[in-house]
Amino acid sequence: MSTKTVYLHLRKAGWSGFSVVKLAKTRDAATRDGDVVMPLEIELPHDFFERAAIRVHVEPMTGEKR
Repeated sequence: MSTKTVYLHLRKAGWSGFSVVKLAKTRDAATRDGDVVMPLEIELPHDFFERAAIRVHVEPMTGEKR
């Protein structure tokens, strides 16, 4: 497993709580007054992006024309 910490930048969204403004690599990204910056630790298997990659295999159909 590989662990990475990223930072959620949250902004007050009326009575409904907070909304995510952005996801940043560092805590130092630009924010507005009242924004909350919260660390988020993500743990993924080492081959996650290889397995999650979209793969498509297309075989042409024979005998049918459109």
